[in-house]
Amino acid sequence: MRPAEGRKVEERFRRKNKFLTVGNKNEMVYRRSGRRRNFGRRRRRSTRLRYIKRKTGARSQSRQIASLERRMSRITKEASQYAQFELLPEGSGGGTGINLNTGDFFCSCLTRPANWKPIFQAGPLTGATTTNTVNKLKMTSADLQFVFSPTNSELPLTPRIVNLYLIKLRKETAMDVLSETTQMSSAGLTAANNDVVHKSTVAGGAFTMIKWNPASFHVLQHRQFTVANIVQETAVAPAEGDVSITNTYDALKRVRMIQKMGNELKAPKGTVLEMNEIDTMPNDRYYVVVHVG
Repeated sequence: MRPAEGRKVEERFRRKNKFLTVGNKNEMVYRRSGRRRNFGRRRRRSTRLRYIKRKTGARSQSRQIASLERRMSRITKEASQYAQFELLPEGSGGGTGINLNTGDFFCSCLTRPANWKPIFQAGPLTGATTTNTVNKLKMTSADLQFVFSPTNSELPLTPRIVNLYLIKLRKETAMDVLSETTQMSSAGLTAANNDVVHKSTVAGGAFTMIKWNPASFHVLQHRQFTVANIVQETAVAPAEGDVSITNTYDALKRVRMIQKMGNELKAPKGTVLEMNEIDTMPNDRYYVVVHVG
């Protein structure tokens, strides 16, 4: 580039970028390309409603839907209330326990809101202090705790194999299973044929091996253990008679299962806490099943 052309390029650069020459030093006033902006007048901003009506493209609509979804999630969290309930197994009056017969099933449904007993901060939901108006409920989790022991700790008990299950019905075959097991009752489950649950035995003994039909059940939890009461008499009989010495390892079993849930219950009429097992959908029911072999 020749000197004359270099000066022309420099002059155009100065005019475009608004340079001022002070002595031998160049100071920039401002640099802006494109249309000037009037800083003296405040720009009028459109309202959110006008913006939504004007931005009708697919990308803008997706952003608006995502924003509304976040707002609704916050509102739902603010309107919901956590509560805890206690539920005793079916047939246990006042927590006295249940006698389990060898070779039989015991089945108890957990999804019985009418039988839930409120604990901790669940009092306002049951009408104790306010009117019970809950018509929708989400089951988040269950903390199941059980204690198994011989009926009489003073009498000997040969080893019994106990199977504890937490199961759910599959949606596709739920109605057929309920019909065949008499609504998942203990007697109906015990009398059910091998199409529902397969029971096997060894050398003509009690049924100890259980297999659930995977086309009909979701097996969520399973525990297997032995309950026994091995009694030994003392070598020297005291004045009041022989004293039983019991092996407490097999005589008392404590089991705990924690299960995540997530299903929602909605009452067809009345409130959720007035619903019984028959009022809930079959695939929303959780069953605790115990078998002693």
